[in-house]
Amino acid sequence: MNYFGNLTFVRDKNIPTTEYGRFIFEPIPVGSGRIFGNAIRRMMMFTVPGAAILKIKFDEALHEFSIIDEVVEDVQEIIMNLKKVVFSLKEENVTVRVEKTGPCKVYAKDIPEINTLRVINPDEYIATVNAGGTLNLDLDIVLGDGYITIDENQEYKEVIGEIIVDTNFTPVKKVGYTSEKVVDDEGNIFERLIMDVWANGSIETDQALKEALSTLYEYTEIFGNFTDYIEELKSEPEEIASIDKTALPVTELNLSVRSRNCLKYVDVKSVGDLAKYSSQELMEIKNFGKKSLVEIRQKLGELGLALKGEGIVDEVYDNLDDDSQTDEDME
Repeated sequence: MNYFGNLTFVRDKNIPTTEYGRFIFEPIPVGSGRIFGNAIRRMMMFTVPGAAILKIKFDEALHEFSIIDEVVEDVQEIIMNLKKVVFSLKEENVTVRVEKTGPCKVYAKDIPEINTLRVINPDEYIATVNAGGTLNLDLDIVLGDGYITIDENQEYKEVIGEIIVDTNFTPVKKVGYTSEKVVDDEGNIFERLIMDVWANGSIETDQALKEALSTLYEYTEIFGNFTDYIEELKSEPEEIASIDKTALPVTELNLSVRSRNCLKYVDVKSVGDLAKYSSQELMEIKNFGKKSLVEIRQKLGELGLALKGEGIVDEVYDNLDDDSQTDEDME
């Protein structure tokens, strides 16, 4: 039997495909439905990239505990409402400015759509400005994947008054799966894997599945590099077969969000691809700074590798001993 022969995308005519999709994999080997379903679910929930607000700067407030004159909501409430806005961003990070004078209500549609930025839920409420009041703010909207806490994002704070927020990048809201046994006309028994995917409207659900499967392939491709094995364990560690470290996916380096995004921008997929770059070539990548360079040198050094034209670096990457320092500060 030809396993993994078909993938069917079942559309619900009453729900946009950017919000829901059902996918059926069949035939698959008996007993493998839960294995594949769980793996694909995790990839879809944590690795599909999306856009989110990273930092906010109000003209009339220096921190999140402030109150703005003639604005009904306090700054914390406005931030919570802004985090409900769903964005689609295809290429590079953007900074947008919102300027509103009362009396008026402010909605997500008042956020300018520049470059590839799109607001998915334009009717999302943000704030109410009374007569005589103003609400002026800048939003930094960035690409990323997974969930990043406020503490982890603090490294991107550049000036006083910028309010850093946690970032939930994943456009996939929920994934459910079931598997069922099926008997064909010839009496062969196999399984059918059914996956239901709910998204936030910023990505087609089938595209989210494709990206998750691509990442899963990169993660598991390492196992295809075992070309030899040992008959029995030897006492000398150097005689144990080793894998080609240059074939490792670059995701295995556990780089910071900024470093990952910069490498993704130039299509660096493996450690070997990364090692072909010199430090000067890396520094020419947009948004790539010295902090990212130090991190990459250290991560490659842990594998016994180095950038082109350099020796192995054994320095310790520890946020450069200053969590508040940014790439721009160092350049």
